Amino acid sequence: MIGISHQQAIKLIHRRLDGSLTVSQTLSLDEHLLSCDTCRAYSTEMDLVPTRLQNEFHLRWDKDPGPSQKVIRQVTAKARNIPMTNRISSGVKLFSGITTLVFLAFLVNFIVSQLQGASTAAIGTKPAGSSPMIEDRLLAYTSAQNGNLDIYTMRPDGSELANLTDNPANDFNPFWSPDGRRIAFESDRDGSVQIFLMDADGSNLTQLTDGGADHMFRSANPWSPDGSKLTFTESVPGEEKWVLFVMDADGKNKIQLGQTPDIYGAPSWSPDGEHIAFSLVEPGEDRDKDHIYIIDAEGNKLTNVTNLLPEDEVLMSWNFPWAADGGSIFFVAGRYAWENYNSRYAVYEASLDGNTLTEIFATSDRIDDWWDGTAFIQGFNGPQSLVWVRSDGTISTLKPFENCQTRDTMGSTSRRSSNGSLLFAAHCNDGDLWLYWANPDGSIAKQLLESPIFAKGGSLVDISWSPDDAFIAFTVAFPDKTEMYVLNVNDAINNPSIQPEKYVVGGPGFISYNISWQL
Repeated sequence: MIGISHQQAIKLIHRRLDGSLTVSQTLSLDEHLLSCDTCRAYSTEMDLVPTRLQNEFHLRWDKDPGPSQKVIRQVTAKARNIPMTNRISSGVKLFSGITTLVFLAFLVNFIVSQLQGASTAAIGTKPAGSSPMIEDRLLAYTSAQNGNLDIYTMRPDGSELANLTDNPANDFNPFWSPDGRRIAFESDRDGSVQIFLMDADGSNLTQLTDGGADHMFRSANPWSPDGSKLTFTESVPGEEKWVLFVMDADGKNKIQLGQTPDIYGAPSWSPDGEHIAFSLVEPGEDRDKDHIYIIDAEGNKLTNVTNLLPEDEVLMSWNFPWAADGGSIFFVAGRYAWENYNSRYAVYEASLDGNTLTEIFATSDRIDDWWDGTAFIQGFNGPQSLVWVRSDGTISTLKPFENCQTRDTMGSTSRRSSNGSLLFAAHCNDGDLWLYWANPDGSIAKQLLESPIFAKGGSLVDISWSPDDAFIAFTVAFPDKTEMYVLNVNDAINNPSIQPEKYVVGGPGFISYNISWQL
């Protein structure tokens, strides 16, 4: 592997903050960090900057205990419907310099989530929809246990382990098809990163893309709901830009979705498979600005559904769930005010034609997520607290960092299941990783394990829910290894003394190992 210079390493460290590194760049950076103490120390410091800033901002935002009366009035009042019919200028000059890092930190929790369908109610303290047959389903994941990246499958209990690719090249990023019979994945066995398809047992291998450019999914789930199509991006040689495509599952009928090469992200299928939403980073006067576009599956009717946002508001998350019928899309936008603490975050519903934008909910605290009438907020009730605000005005609160010995530096990650259940991971400065489960509207929230997972020096990289919310699988990356954990959520809720199964799946390097459950 060709070594990189210190200057190149610093550039890659900065790019890693927004998750834009390719696999080859990640491997090159990891190799350099192993041999360079200075760059490794700088990398660690940069990884902590967004969290430290976020903690400081929370302290500034709400120094008084309890929900503000202003927000309570907003919640209990009728939702405001604000049809907007005039195009508003996109010139926004609120963010620059180090606040861009904060914005990127806000995005980290949301890039991977794809929310589908209506929420499923929980029964008692057990996630809804659990099936006794889930133990028979496979999970596919990337592992470097044999010296290079390969695609493996196994049962949740670790049985029936199989290396499906077993190739000297790097094979990674698997995604099960909706019918559970095929796996799409990425590989650099062709010299550049290409997309491949294989059966569940590794047979019938088919290369779907080719050429000198890299081809990557860059999606929480590239498959269309009926399994007939895949979304992917193609790199532009010599530029840090991509072209967004959709193609048939056999690699034919490739259709370009974006008009020009640019920075595309988070492509997401509508529940009916008729439309695709994606984010697009467009240049602004003082900083780049993110927009959400919607296009039909045939590449027609490209529409910017964020063009009616107020002039002083920007997109705050790449998590944009669809309405259950696929007829509209939800997203979080707002403004961050450093000087006067006049921050504002709002949930909007946009029509697919871009002509109507409706404000659903607004608050001065950062909205992390919106699910079927419930806002999920951090910092609402003082620093490092979680609050669910429901459409009927009721509120639930959780303080996941109370178990931490110190509160100097803390991090967190959350992930929704396709049914709305939420996993929240609180990472303490002393290395303890605490897990919490909540039902879709947050009316029931529980600590999953009575003792933490020790993750000193590690980072929680991937979280994946099983289709019926019965299991979660996640990876924790350390400088010298990567561990994968599989936890039976139902058992953990009823018996917090249990511990998840643990497997070593990788060597040095903070690489995304992407876990995908068979549907």
